Amino acid sequence: MIENFKAMVFVLLLATCVFAVTKPVMLRYTSEGDWKRRRNAWMALTIVAYLSPSFWLYALIAAPVYVWTSRKDSNPVAVYLLLLQVIPQISVPIPVVGIKTLFSLDNYRLLSIFVLLPALWRTPADGQVNGVKTSRLLGALILAYGALLVINQSSYTSFTVSLRSTFLYIVDVYLVYVAVSKWSTTRHSISDALASLFLACAILAIIAVFESTKHWLVYALIEQRWTGVVNVFYLVRYGMLRPSASSGNVLVLGYLLAIGLGLWLEIKKESESRTRNLTIWLAFIVGLILTYSRGPWAGAVVIALTRMFFSEASLKAHIKTVGSIAVVAICIGLSPLGDRIIRALPFFGGTEGIDTIIYRERLLERSLTLIKENLFFGDQLVLAKMEDLRQGMGIIDIVNTYVEVTLYNGIVGLALFLSPLLIALARVYGGFGKVNRLDPALARLGVTISSCIVGTLVMLGTCSFIFAYQKIYYVLIGLSAGYVMAARAELLRGQDLIGAVSARAR
Repeated sequence: MIENFKAMVFVLLLATCVFAVTKPVMLRYTSEGDWKRRRNAWMALTIVAYLSPSFWLYALIAAPVYVWTSRKDSNPVAVYLLLLQVIPQISVPIPVVGIKTLFSLDNYRLLSIFVLLPALWRTPADGQVNGVKTSRLLGALILAYGALLVINQSSYTSFTVSLRSTFLYIVDVYLVYVAVSKWSTTRHSISDALASLFLACAILAIIAVFESTKHWLVYALIEQRWTGVVNVFYLVRYGMLRPSASSGNVLVLGYLLAIGLGLWLEIKKESESRTRNLTIWLAFIVGLILTYSRGPWAGAVVIALTRMFFSEASLKAHIKTVGSIAVVAICIGLSPLGDRIIRALPFFGGTEGIDTIIYRERLLERSLTLIKENLFFGDQLVLAKMEDLRQGMGIIDIVNTYVEVTLYNGIVGLALFLSPLLIALARVYGGFGKVNRLDPALARLGVTISSCIVGTLVMLGTCSFIFAYQKIYYVLIGLSAGYVMAARAELLRGQDLIGAVSARAR
């Protein structure tokens, strides 16, 4: 109990520092009332999680907190994104008399049910925002992919299981997309949502640094108490603990930090303090390095480069950004971390972690052979043919979302899975190019969303589709759909303004 209390105190102190450092920047995107309410909810739920003896007591308290906070807030999506990782993704089955379990409940589903679902009642019912019709294509593709998943599974499961899978897909995926897309249709709502996601990632970054340096997974105590599982895997590389914070997985943590770093490239424009900027840079970059995850490293680089490629900022601004990153990189390179980074990169002659690279090569080779056997719709029992790839931890780790989707659901499934994000990327790219002269700030948000999508596409090739990977994937699609509506509304206002000026001139 003392260890649990100590962990709670450290987490609250670190989060308090993050809230204090980022407050001046956050208030550029949201009202002080919303900011305080979200901060207090995060702090209260963290305390409840550490003191609660079971998940059910946490859920009993968290549910009304979620409902009250989102109802009072001007942007429920921002509440959802800030609280997405307030605790780890710990699934607890709901027991029901007569059947083994109804379904599992976790923090993600609590947020969907008690934050996003009530928020739908507060959105326009006619599908119109500022005279712009919402697109139904992305939602239809997401539902089509869900239908394929259920149909493929139905051959090997009962009707009850298929019904449960359908319900959970709607809660876990479709509800997230619909709520985010309907609440992110203005420049203010989009920037507020992205800032909240950045803040959540910033908290993860500082906790990740703390965990690694102290060699202590501070959230593992919650999972042990709620699930009774006492075996906690401490992944170590170069004598340093690979952190996970509340993300549940070191690769997922790396993904979130890469996304947060990409968001900071936009948000830092509202920060006038060099000390604050350097502190945030260091927290994200050091936290990202300490994950020792090559995929998120590559994703962070791709996000930064994509942003520079899409952005119409001046050469001076690009040089300043590159210079800031270079200064931090040089400082880290001269530190003891520099040698460890080199040893983790095979193309620089590094040998650390080479066994994982060999495993992934074997996995890809075997997967391509199996995919050809069931090319179009995949094979739900494919793992039985991959037993020789089972690792020492007792799992067959398909650390590639594209391979995983294609193995189980074929190229048809892969097409349905990827098409919403690719279409969203194309539409956002077309949108921010058109509104740049009318609203440069809105155009920059489009660049930010696009760069995060491109980075996500890269990182999906290095991790399974788990935890926050799934949530942020559909959040990005929802933000893209809302952004397109905001861009079209801005273009309509621009046309109306031109028309009014022309009429006066005549």
